[in-house]
Order: sequence, then C-alpha cells, then structure tokens
Amino acid sequence: MRSRLCSECPRPDKFTETPFDIDPDIDPLILTFMERIDHNPRKGIERGLKETQCNLLDTTGPLARILYLANEAFLKADSFTADMIVLATNIAETGITIPDVVFVIDAGRTKENRYHESSQMSSLVETFISKASALQRQGRAGRVRPGFCFRLYTEERFGSFLAYSVPEILRVPLEELCLHIMKCDLGSPEDFLSKALDPPQLQVISNAMNLLRKIGACELTLPKLTPLGQHLAALPVNVKIGKMLIFGAIFGCLDTVAILAATMTEKSPFITPIGRKDEADLAKSALAIANSDHLTIFRAYMGWKLSRGEGYNSEMSYCRKNFLNRKALLTIEV
Repeated sequence: MRSRLCSECPRPDKFTETPFDIDPDIDPLILTFMERIDHNPRKGIERGLKETQCNLLDTTGPLARILYLANEAFLKADSFTADMIVLATNIAETGITIPDVVFVIDAGRTKENRYHESSQMSSLVETFISKASALQRQGRAGRVRPGFCFRLYTEERFGSFLAYSVPEILRVPLEELCLHIMKCDLGSPEDFLSKALDPPQLQVISNAMNLLRKIGACELTLPKLTPLGQHLAALPVNVKIGKMLIFGAIFGCLDTVAILAATMTEKSPFITPIGRKDEADLAKSALAIANSDHLTIFRAYMGWKLSRGEGYNSEMSYCRKNFLNRKALLTIEV
C-alpha cells in the first residue's frame, strides 16, 4: 500500500511519500475524521462499502446518537469486526476511544461555532483543525499495536495550522453563557467570567448583558432571570432565535417560525451566478412577499419542499429556475 501523505505512529510530525508494508493479517479497522455528510454523498459511501464488503459505523450525527453508539458499540470489543470503517467528527479526538483502530484518515477539517457580524448570529463553520488536534487524531491509531495515520493535506498546510484552537469563549457571543450563569445563581456574569482560564473582554460580557436586558430575559438592575429568561435558558439556541420560537408557540405558528429561525442562522438559499445577476434578481422578485426577505425565503423553501416530493428531477429544475442552493435548503430542513 502507498500513501502520499501519511505519518507513521508515533512520529506525528513525519510526512513521507515512501511505500510501506502492512501485515495482511491485520483487521483493517479504520477511523475516519470528517464532518457530517450530506444525503447523496452518504449514499455513495454506503454503495462503495457494499461493493468492498465493509461495515460502516457513522457517528457524525447529533451528540445524543454518538453517545448511544458509544454505549452500544465502542464499549464492547466484540462489536468490531474486520473491514469496519468508523466515521467520526472531532468528538473522537478525546471523547471516544477505540483500542483496535489500525488506520486513521484525517481530512484536516472541523466545524467551529463562529459569530457573523453581518447577521449577528452564530453558526457552525467548517475550518481547518489546529496542530494539537492533528496530533490528537493521529494518536487514535496504534494504541495497542502498530498503526498508521493518513493525512489528506500537505506538510505546508500542516505548518500553517494554529498551534491550538481559539477557545470558544473568546470567539462567540456570551448571551447563552450569561443566561446559564444567572440560572445557576452564580452571581454577576462579569465577576464569574473574570475567573475563567481565558477570560473574555469585559466589553463583550457587557454587550451580552445589554442584549439580555433589551429582549426582557433578565432584570434591568440585578443579575436575575425573568420568566422569559428561564425559558430561554432551557433552549440550546441563540437568545433572539429562542424568543422567536417561544412567541411562535404562543401564537400557534411554531412550524413557520421554526423554518424562519433556521433561515436566519444559515446563509441565504438564493444564489447569484456570475453574469446572471439580473436573472437571479428577477427570479427572487417573483417569489417575493410583502417586501419581506424572511417570507420570501419561506415561500421558496415551501416550493422546494413540494417539488422535492415529486422527485429529484423536479427538485433540481425548481432550484435552477429560482436560483436556489439545494445544499442550503437541505441544511434548513435539517
């Protein structure tokens, strides 16, 4: 077997282009680090595995499903057989250990929670991993016998990685964290967060508290939650999105509001190809409702969902006609 970009444990910093030999008696249990895969690519992966008679264990879904699989499979040594491929996100760097892994395939990508100034929302953004994460991933191979780590990126790219990932507390708004601090009666969020290992700037904390006061989630003068704040603290979403969902439930339009909330946290499904701006604008105006971008996207989404029920060809025709990004629409649906 030959790998153009591989590092042999325990030398995680060693890149080579030389061939190497693998014991034919080794059960090729493979751990692959990748992000959650879309519907069509997953079908292709499953079809390829079927042809090679490999078993697939996909743990790239929601955390609850990952933990379920960990309890059911990872803790049972006899659950793993020859020719098994495990798909995992960065949770498998430290959260899940599979002793019999022989090969690790590292795509060098991960998803981080990032704040977007334009939409004033946070969302998961795919980005390159840090050097520390790369070394942690290669350490998953060869824990009880010799193993190999295949890195799907160049040595130059590896050298450009950050040494460590930036702590999440320093790159996202702190409204949700402040909510939980007040819910647990831990005192002032400013005082509590100042004791963190990587304390955020006081201005960032102040901005978060001002927003919570503005939407009515906490008292104006005391670090104490209002009834609305108690409900928001129970929702794992941005506080503004959470308030939308709560009022949507109160007014009996939760399904519609949930779709609108999803569109606000993701990029717009409308696309503008180079040289076709006028056509794209005309297609969007044909779907416009009451000069509202949110209602326009909702109408486009419902039309796409209807066309999707008529088959793949109808779905793609609708997307091309209305200049819509199918992947963005699938993300909204999820």
